[in-house]
Amino acid sequence: MLDEVRVSLDLGALNAFVHRWWISACDSVKDPEGRRMHTRAERAPAGEPALPDHALQPLDEWLYREFTDDTDATWLYACFIRGLSPEVALQRIGVARGPLGESGFGVAAYRADGGAVLIECGWAGIIYDRADLLSVGTVAASVFATIKNDGFAYCVDGDLITTFDLYSYPYRSGSDPDRLQADVEALGMDVDGELPEFPSDVVSRALALAERTTGVHLSSARYAGPALIGPTDHLGPYQ
Repeated sequence: MLDEVRVSLDLGALNAFVHRWWISACDSVKDPEGRRMHTRAERAPAGEPALPDHALQPLDEWLYREFTDDTDATWLYACFIRGLSPEVALQRIGVARGPLGESGFGVAAYRADGGAVLIECGWAGIIYDRADLLSVGTVAASVFATIKNDGFAYCVDGDLITTFDLYSYPYRSGSDPDRLQADVEALGMDVDGELPEFPSDVVSRALALAERTTGVHLSSARYAGPALIGPTDHLGPYQ
């Protein structure tokens, strides 16, 4: 069954999007100065540390670009959790810190201002589907966008408050689907389905919504630093 799913999802495309990032995330364990993929020494004046290209960009823009290729195709799973440490966040979704398994799939947990941010490498969407578990006693917002699908979920204390496809906000659902209406409008997202065309930066806007509604901000410096990493091979549907 797993092989069939892998074929249907065209994991070649997935690997193309995440391989460079995931290798660097693993390097962060051995590289406390920050992940080597972000070093731009040739662009820095002599004697000054180089900054990543996205160092001065808002989170929603640089994080989106980090997982988007030159054809504007994106493969990203991210979850923002208020007030949790990276260690606790991983524990809540059943991921133990350790080396990745044969598949290379797993979750990286970053300490962020106001909480933690999880980034998933894989196709299962574990951090999206378990956003309710991550939100127990707090709030969590999860965003995913792949070549196959996309979505946003906002949970409070284990309750799915609102969820929607990034291009279908009018069809939102949840226990209080309009809870984030003011924020969605402020970010210029398609509220009523009457925009003449979809915004070109819908994923960036969804990331901004996640940051705004949780109060969790992941700086590029934190992202370029060490992360807690654990495999997901033991979790469904990878089993």
